[in-house]
Amino acid sequence: MIPCSGIKGKQKQNASNWAQKFFPGEQYIIGDQAYQLVNWLLKKYQDNDRVSENERRFNKHLSGKRQLIEQAFEILKGRFRKLKMMDIDIVQDIPELVVAACTLHNICCENEDDVEEFLEYVDDVSGEQLCGCTFGDGSAGNVNRDKIMRKINT
Repeated sequence: MIPCSGIKGKQKQNASNWAQKFFPGEQYIIGDQAYQLVNWLLKKYQDNDRVSENERRFNKHLSGKRQLIEQAFEILKGRFRKLKMMDIDIVQDIPELVVAACTLHNICCENEDDVEEFLEYVDDVSGEQLCGCTFGDGSAGNVNRDKIMRKINT
């Protein structure tokens, strides 16, 4: 979750610093249409009649990557059910929690602990707005997305 509920002024600068710390250089997270496009978050081009073939190809590529990520998190949430109910207020703790869960999962896999019995596939996509803040006008996000689209299509 992006740390941005009702932020302004100095808090907004802190959120920007947070983004630079966790997503330096050409590192991105993939978001759905509910999120604002920013330079460290990629989302699909809006599906409408004006989408070019290259943009459509980018959307398909990004959707495939997003599905892989969602499947990985479903496996973790299936194996470690507590992850479904955690209310994490300290955003800085989330990466450590994910790394710990992945490490424990890998240990289980190395010991041939079957994950299939733990899995519960639930479609958890509500499409609701998860982040009510803005980090600029989205132009930097458009530039990054267009650059990546060109790389995919070359």
